[in-house]
Amino acid sequence: MVVDRAGNTLKKAKKLGNFDAGNASLKDFVEVGDKNDLYTFNVSGRSSFDLSLSGLKGANADVELFQLAGKKAAVLKSIGAIDFSKLKRADIKKNIRTLAKSSRGGTSSEAINLNLNPGEYYVRVYQRTGNSKYTLNLSGNLDNAGESLASARNITVNETSSSYSDYVGKADPSDVYSFSLTDTRNVNLALNNLSADANLFLLNSAGNVLASSSNSGATPEAIAQQLNAGKYFVQVSSNGGNTRYNLNATATLVPGVIPPVDNPPVDNPPVDNPPVDNPPAPLGDSLATAVAVTLPLASPLRGSVSDSSIHDYYKFSVAADSDLSLLMSELTANANIQLLDASGTVLQTSALPGTLNESIHYPLAGNTPYYLRVFQAGAGSNTNYAINLALPADLYADSEAEATNFTSISNDVNNPSTFSDYAGGILKSSGGFSEEDYFKIQITERSQFTLVLDGLSGNLDVELYQPGASLENRLFSTRAGTSKEEVRGNLNPGTYFVRIYPGASGAGSTYTLQMSADPTANAPAITRDIYFGPDSSNVKNVTNVSGTVYFEATDELGSALWKSNGTLDGTVKIKALSSLGNFISVGGTLYFTANDGINGVELWKSDGTETGTIRVTDLAPGSGDANPEQLTAVGNNLYFWAAINPNQKDEKVLHRGTVDPNTGEMTVETLTNAGVFTGDSNQFTNVNGTLYYRAATPTQGNELYRITNAGTATPSTPEIIDVRSGNTGSNPSNLTAVGDSLFFVAGTFAEGIELRRITNGSNDIAVFDATEGSTRSIRNNTTAGWRIAAVGSTVYFAADGGDSGEELWKIVNAETADSNSQTLVKEIQTTPGIGSDPLNLTSYNNKLYFTANDGINGRELWVSDGTSAGTKMVKNINMGDNLGSDPGELTVFNGLLYFSATDGESSTNGGTTGRELWASDGTLDGTSLVLDINSGGIFDEGIYTPEGSNPRNLTVASGQLYFVANNGDSLNGVELWSIP
Repeated sequence: MVVDRAGNTLKKAKKLGNFDAGNASLKDFVEVGDKNDLYTFNVSGRSSFDLSLSGLKGANADVELFQLAGKKAAVLKSIGAIDFSKLKRADIKKNIRTLAKSSRGGTSSEAINLNLNPGEYYVRVYQRTGNSKYTLNLSGNLDNAGESLASARNITVNETSSSYSDYVGKADPSDVYSFSLTDTRNVNLALNNLSADANLFLLNSAGNVLASSSNSGATPEAIAQQLNAGKYFVQVSSNGGNTRYNLNATATLVPGVIPPVDNPPVDNPPVDNPPVDNPPAPLGDSLATAVAVTLPLASPLRGSVSDSSIHDYYKFSVAADSDLSLLMSELTANANIQLLDASGTVLQTSALPGTLNESIHYPLAGNTPYYLRVFQAGAGSNTNYAINLALPADLYADSEAEATNFTSISNDVNNPSTFSDYAGGILKSSGGFSEEDYFKIQITERSQFTLVLDGLSGNLDVELYQPGASLENRLFSTRAGTSKEEVRGNLNPGTYFVRIYPGASGAGSTYTLQMSADPTANAPAITRDIYFGPDSSNVKNVTNVSGTVYFEATDELGSALWKSNGTLDGTVKIKALSSLGNFISVGGTLYFTANDGINGVELWKSDGTETGTIRVTDLAPGSGDANPEQLTAVGNNLYFWAAINPNQKDEKVLHRGTVDPNTGEMTVETLTNAGVFTGDSNQFTNVNGTLYYRAATPTQGNELYRITNAGTATPSTPEIIDVRSGNTGSNPSNLTAVGDSLFFVAGTFAEGIELRRITNGSNDIAVFDATEGSTRSIRNNTTAGWRIAAVGSTVYFAADGGDSGEELWKIVNAETADSNSQTLVKEIQTTPGIGSDPLNLTSYNNKLYFTANDGINGRELWVSDGTSAGTKMVKNINMGDNLGSDPGELTVFNGLLYFSATDGESSTNGGTTGRELWASDGTLDGTSLVLDINSGGIFDEGIYTPEGSNPRNLTVASGQLYFVANNGDSLNGVELWSIP
């Protein structure tokens, strides 16, 4: 458990000390009773400050940075002792000055990056929705360097090596230094000790770039340049990351060069002796005076635009049809660029804000003149620039028929196969333009496939499909703009095509394509990473409909109905809907409840296509919610409770939907004399075509009802079975079908709450009284798990026999057995009156499997053949004293019993994996962990706590086991998994 170390008031804010040059990583939580965590720190000089909030799970938490608006003593005296969540808006406005906040949706990480002046600051992490742990990372770095030519820090550069340490990052993207030389020197600059990517630039006195070093990642940068006397600038720029650095500089005399004696300073030269680093003459300022260039370029085009020279023109052509790739970089202010045809018509413009790189990708016709125009973004925007022009070769095929074939790709997601090329633009009849790229890959065994399309400067999309696949069975990733496209999931053996093509904008772009296929054999694998990356799709309502599983999931666009056959390309979105629930298969069609944003929560059906996903009826007209629930299929008929008056949502009446076998259309009718909805679960039970359920009347209370021939075209009217006379009612529950009989739990004044049996066509009720009297012997609710199960002709149930407490009982030949023929199987928990509380009763291999607590080992998996000697614990999974592995979700699949269980809460009691998926053949040696899906965990006060994937919604369909699991918030989050 995470200890709450942060304060909830200003006075108790956790003190983090001075943050001039340091960092901190803190773990804590926010929840309903602890909505705010406050921290405070100081900076003594101007500093760059970076904050990140991550590790959120199933909840939304935000963060803000603020200072006190008045004197600290006065503010603390006024509101310092008040819980932050109880502060009035007027008090916050008066006493607190918010500097920055981050409030992204869902479990997305939050970030704040800015420069801070000396003073005291506060950080508040606060709950938006849900309860969650979090990790708060803070770093502060004194900023000793300037941020522009005007504020550049003056440094000494001579024969003796000088070293300067500082920081660049999101809060402080650029540091500028200046130095002067009085004679010609060999200048060497080195940028090292990097932890992230940063670049190094050498500029002349006008700010034009003379040399640069732009290695990738944390590779050191270096510049060696011979310079004449004059003033120069050194610029260190972050390339997106945060890093400290060391800048080393030396300037040595050039051999054979005699230093001048009385030369005037070169940064104030006489008119007739201009310095050699003066910028070149102005470039063409019109189409007519455009500077001619030849492609490909030997070196970048360099120039500048300013208030005195607002645009530069270049003219070029290519000998044959080609793709043009243009990048304008090294901007010190905002400038834009355009591509024009021979008449001056603009073909494409790149006008990103600030100093972001500008790019253009466009197909060029051979022997045709084109122009580039570089221009100011606005008055006062004076900037240097560097332009790289390239004619990228088209490396990969442009059609499916000629698709570039790869017989194998990497099996390591951390070291994928990588391909780079260009796609997009306008495809012309003359050919030679790379509008689309096609890849053909061979998957030889079931694999977890991962694809990432990145490095985009224009909008490209990706498609994955098998030869001849219908549009429905093709998978698309179509994010907007330059967002990377991502695909991950399970692929069966076969041939697949990957198509890279221009997105909605039609723009072209270079790209980097990464692919890997990790063989999974029969191991669990994600069917499809629906919300790619660490964001969870939060799959729910997994339901088998004729071998296909339907479910609810959330992607970047919101909640929707999905379906899956266990593969990546077979897991597809059907229709965007909200408030989905109550999934049920009726005659091979999915029926469910949903809200389309117009008609409220109503009854829907789906055949697996978007056009075939339609609302069945509008029981609560208009935008009101009928809120159908307890959907139950009997034959081709559907029974459910629903409200017909939107103002009385809790007053639900029984409805029946009948499917026309010829048209497939459903007609819904309201049933009369069917009792009143009680709001309890597990009401409807089909016993060989007779539907039993629980309902209430004002005069008889909650009682048992039945409808015979419920799945036919001529069902009977609802019939009440009055188990307990009077208006109290017997409160039937745990309705369980066994052969032609219904077993259920109900209570009477004389007999108490007991297990009972009624057979179709009869009103005779047999009572199985484990306590021989009016004392209750069995629970009449299902909140603790299913407690009745049949194995062959024997019915097992959990009951309290008095001295034994709740233990396992049985009825042999249960459908014909006389009343009171029940027997205790075994007293598993021997402490008088306590009991082992059997739960999750499940039939497997002609035996009963269940969970129980023997008082020594905690709740574990047990098995029984109906005898005391044959009733024993299968395996003590969690070895801690009386801790138990708490098995759940017992599901039979492929000859094994699958379930979720935890081997321990932390390493101190032997646990290593947390709650994960297990399987058993009923023996000690045959019971083992299937896969440690979430291998991560957290350390808190020296104790390691495994997270576990928490498998749930175990569902068998068409020879596969589906379940929902979380492989870690830093990987894929909560997604749908399957085992073949």
